[in-house]
Amino acid sequence: MKTRVVMERINKRVWRASSLVEVLVVLVILLIGVFSVVRIFPIGFTYLRNNESRMRSTRLAHALMEKVQNEAANLPEALCYSYFTGVSGSLVRQFVLDEDPDDLSGDPANPYYKDVNKFRFVVGEPVKIGLPTPTAMATGSIYIAKFGPIYMDRAITLDPAYPQTAAEQNYSKLFLAVNSAPLNVTYGFKQADPNLYRGRLTGPQNCVIDTNEDENGGAWILFYPSARNRTFKIRYSKLVNDHDDNDVNPLDDVVAMTVERTVPANAFTWLPIPGVLSDDTIQTGSEVVTREFDRLPLTGPTKDWDPEDPYQFKIISSNIDAASTTSVANLGIVAFNPAGARFVNNGQDPFKAYLDYAALDWHIIHDDRDVPAVIPGADGEVPFRTTLTRLKSLDYINPDNTFYEGIFPGGDTNPLLNTDILIVRLDTGGILNQAQNGRPGDYGLLKAGDPANSAANQDYWANTDPKTGSYSTGTFYINNSKVPAGTPIRIFYKAQGEWAVSLNKAMATYRETNASWLATLTNVSLDASDPAQDRFVDASLPDKFWRATAGGVGALYFARTELNKSVVATLQARATPTSPWKRTQPLQIVVDTPDTVTAGANTVRVSYADVSKHLKRLGWDGAHDNWRVVTNIKGVSAKSRVIWKDSLEKNSPWRIQDLDTYLTQGTLQ
Repeated sequence: MKTRVVMERINKRVWRASSLVEVLVVLVILLIGVFSVVRIFPIGFTYLRNNESRMRSTRLAHALMEKVQNEAANLPEALCYSYFTGVSGSLVRQFVLDEDPDDLSGDPANPYYKDVNKFRFVVGEPVKIGLPTPTAMATGSIYIAKFGPIYMDRAITLDPAYPQTAAEQNYSKLFLAVNSAPLNVTYGFKQADPNLYRGRLTGPQNCVIDTNEDENGGAWILFYPSARNRTFKIRYSKLVNDHDDNDVNPLDDVVAMTVERTVPANAFTWLPIPGVLSDDTIQTGSEVVTREFDRLPLTGPTKDWDPEDPYQFKIISSNIDAASTTSVANLGIVAFNPAGARFVNNGQDPFKAYLDYAALDWHIIHDDRDVPAVIPGADGEVPFRTTLTRLKSLDYINPDNTFYEGIFPGGDTNPLLNTDILIVRLDTGGILNQAQNGRPGDYGLLKAGDPANSAANQDYWANTDPKTGSYSTGTFYINNSKVPAGTPIRIFYKAQGEWAVSLNKAMATYRETNASWLATLTNVSLDASDPAQDRFVDASLPDKFWRATAGGVGALYFARTELNKSVVATLQARATPTSPWKRTQPLQIVVDTPDTVTAGANTVRVSYADVSKHLKRLGWDGAHDNWRVVTNIKGVSAKSRVIWKDSLEKNSPWRIQDLDTYLTQGTLQ
């Protein structure tokens, strides 16, 4: 009996001891689980944030691509890799053609021409001249550069009387040049009396060209008579030595040219086309003739519009100046001569202008909105949201521990010289709250009854709460009493993560030239004493291609910047030099092969498309240079690219979101 009691007591003690061990084990397991869950939270938050960024990038890319597809007829001819070097007042524009378009590394020549900012020189952005709108600066047809703000030399627009001289006029065109739509070209003979062609020259949108088919000693052009001086840009492809003893050769050397021709007032006579020698011939159908618009000053004796000459414009947006930089931002708000609203081409097409300029910075996001038609709040405020959240404010600290200086490259932290958000009315070009120390009105103070932030004094407001306010959520408030519902506005800002949205596209038209053009790919020689000359010496524009045959391969060569772009070409080929020509239907071809070629002592990076399989279907044997391209090649591809960084570290890698599409027609022919 005693033995049983002792054993029961021992068993109870053992039971108690094992229970404590099990509890400790359970606690350890729970702690491990809790720590594991705690560790999951940061990873989960990071994953959610990265996934949110990916979704926003997709929306941004789709938004730009939808705009591209809806406005295919109003897209620029090209976006090129170009930058400016030099000092203020004598900057020189240079193009780079041997750069891979997918290379996002930096460019030591200019810190603002890196990543997607490399490809930002806009060529031929079309503008329909509409009805005039009165503004504080000028009355005219108002337009804001689609991809602005634009890159500007600080010496250009600070004086409202600028430009006053021909040199200032030319230098200004380096940064914002405006040209007309292509003139209607017909053909004639230089020996004929110009009066015989008055029936064809029914207006300033027409010209007559003698291509030198009759060997009369050069090509000639005849313009509609005018009482004012005019300057025209002429692009053409010429057949070199087309009238020599080997004229039976159907594959004459083709060279693409761009020249200028100034026409004196009251001149009605045949004028020689520069660059065409006596034995050369202009390739019929390759001519593109445009007239340059004159920029008028805002003040002075020559500021008034000419009611009979719509080829005039004014820059009405001031430079956004900063003390420590030689180049500045300009919103690119332009007023066109309202006479253009009643001019038409061919009796039916609206009068258009085409802008050339450098976009300042693709990292400046701009959202185009209409002020929402909703019931305003008690103080007349209407909320609207930007596409991105976590916007940068002037008190933001960059990843490299420097102060954020605003959306424009300022070089100093004075808020009077910069801003973190800018809203522009697209109907009038007016800037909302331009003089509010770089900041909109304070929404919290508005609700608190602060008179300085009342509806009478502010165009829009921002909630300055750092966690839940406007810069965190992207929600701002428009003053409905000053900016009514339906008003089109554009919002400029930058977002944390170095977000950038850019457009890249193939040239509207590629012109055939010979391989000697390769020399311009590496050594672009510009006259620093007269930088304005570069505006029409565009041999380095990537709008050219050349043919090459080697080892049974027929290739169409382009600059390296055109890699992975799609073009449409029509080819001809024959089996022998005496066989009949056979022709393909228009072919869509991808320039998909990088290559290097030798030009003198230099090795040049280029790209090409192998068209051998298309030529062989026409009977081409691959052993002879018996193939050619019919007229010019058209570019058809466009790409929207969004880049950002998930990490706020300075050297974190770029994330990329691309969307590609195909266009049916280029802007310029």
